[in-house]
Amino acid sequence: MLLKGESMTTQFPFLSRRNDIKRYALNHNENNFSEIKFQKVEILAVILNHMGASLESNHFSSGSTVTRAGLQKMCETICDVEDVSKFSKKTCLEVTLQHFGDTNGIQGYFLSPGSTVTRKALMRIYYLILKN
Repeated sequence: MLLKGESMTTQFPFLSRRNDIKRYALNHNENNFSEIKFQKVEILAVILNHMGASLESNHFSSGSTVTRAGLQKMCETICDVEDVSKFSKKTCLEVTLQHFGDTNGIQGYFLSPGSTVTRKALMRIYYLILKN
């Protein structure tokens, strides 16, 4: 929750590179996001901001890790799903991709061992948002 007089950019500086992230997403082939130099939380912040939602402290943890709550918020916002409380990280990604008509699924491409979301997954979703 933002404190009075505080903007999302001052509380969480993750939107400072949003134009760079947008440019990167639009200038790369949707399946060829090599050498992504943005933090996962930065990409999530840009996605949420684009969809009119706010990044909150429970959407990420130390070291730029995107939490299940962050992915649930993303899925809820993009897909207009009412109850995502039982969705796993994998389900959030699958539902979001299906929303955009991506039927290839996540096939190990989007989650690394331990259910850690990859930068590639978030960048692909942002790319799909921008293209739709």
